[in-house]
Amino acid sequence: MKIYQGFAIGIVSAVLSVLCPGRSLAAESYVLYKVMDIDHRTDMRVVSATEFKEVEKTLQLEKKYFPEAVRNATKEWREDEMNKGSAFPVARLSPRCFVGSPERFPTQEKADEQLNKYYERDAQKDARQKEKARPKALSDKDRKRDQDGIRAAKLMREKLEELMEAKTKAAEAEEKKALEKKDIENKVDEKQAVDKADAMKAAAKAL
Repeated sequence: MKIYQGFAIGIVSAVLSVLCPGRSLAAESYVLYKVMDIDHRTDMRVVSATEFKEVEKTLQLEKKYFPEAVRNATKEWREDEMNKGSAFPVARLSPRCFVGSPERFPTQEKADEQLNKYYERDAQKDARQKEKARPKALSDKDRKRDQDGIRAAKLMREKLEELMEAKTKAAEAEEKKALEKKDIENKVDEKQAVDKADAMKAAAKAL
């Protein structure tokens, strides 16, 4: 009976693979998360559970390399004549990070539904705040500060991307070098073992 059951499960799996290519019996869940960007703006996104793991890794690396990226961005900022008289606004920037706890859903449809609800809620909140708030005229100083902040955030993203790409390539090169070294060591060990076996055979024949 167990043989027939296993056969039936195999048939079902085969049919599903044909009708739904790329889909496994264990469906992947989806994650809705909120992230604060480098310039402190927030955004919400929906990704698969697998993609979310990559997002977590990326944010961890960005946090790790952020201080070095700030140094690189500050240096380039100072060398740009356009920024003469303006310090790099590092205080207005910070590494990307999660806001709150991520929410998990069994399907992308349900995750997107919840995301749309949050968007509607935020839109209503913004509308109420605009009704209450009085229009405020920005001074030239305020405009320049905002423009500097936008350009600084863009520069930081570029420097982080460059840095992470360079670090990744360096890590891959080190890993390749270690594998090549291990391969050479294995070949040496194999040769030594063969030589030892040949020597033992020769000694046995000499007896």
